[in-house]
Amino acid sequence: VAAPAAPGVQPAELDAVAARADAAGTKAATVERNLTALQQQVTQRANAPVADKTVRLAVLTSSLRSLVERGAPYASELAAAKQLVSDPQTFAPLEPFAATGVPSALVLGRELSDVAPAMLKAGDLPAGEDYLDRLQSQAEKLVRWRPVKDQPASDLAAQIGRAEAKARQADLAGALAELAKLPPAVRAPAEPWIKKAEARQAAVAAAQRVSSGALSALATP
Repeated sequence: VAAPAAPGVQPAELDAVAARADAAGTKAATVERNLTALQQQVTQRANAPVADKTVRLAVLTSSLRSLVERGAPYASELAAAKQLVSDPQTFAPLEPFAATGVPSALVLGRELSDVAPAMLKAGDLPAGEDYLDRLQSQAEKLVRWRPVKDQPASDLAAQIGRAEAKARQADLAGALAELAKLPPAVRAPAEPWIKKAEARQAAVAAAQRVSSGALSALATP
């Protein structure tokens, strides 16, 4: 007796298999197209030059601020940042110290000490041992981080002493305020120092201002 024949495949089943194969092929093609497009986008972004001025300005001004606060030169960073803003005058206060770096408050404090005898002489005030001993005592207090209390503003020597003490504490604003109280003739020997200290204050403030502004712009959607 012959074995029964195997059941045949129905045409409907073949059509269903073909339909599923077509659907799978279409889906695979769609996935492949999407993947290719994504790869192209990634490649374009990776190869694109850094043209976003907001990002570049934020990076440059942050570096600029750090260099200013450290007292390091920043000529190249300043030149690059100026090219990214509509008004380069924004950076004008930073120009004077670009090549040399902003002098530290401690350095300026020592420089004012060198000027003090000339101010005393301009006011016909003695710069004898008593005055120098008092300044030395104030300096020792500063080393021990003791605040120097203001003396009664009764004479020019006291005002000069307070200005120097505050400068040695890196309180340049306080020192400038004390010097501003002096008569012009007594203050005259310190005018170059005053201009230098004011330029430092302006440079530091400008660096902080442009850096904060650039970072705020970067955070704005």
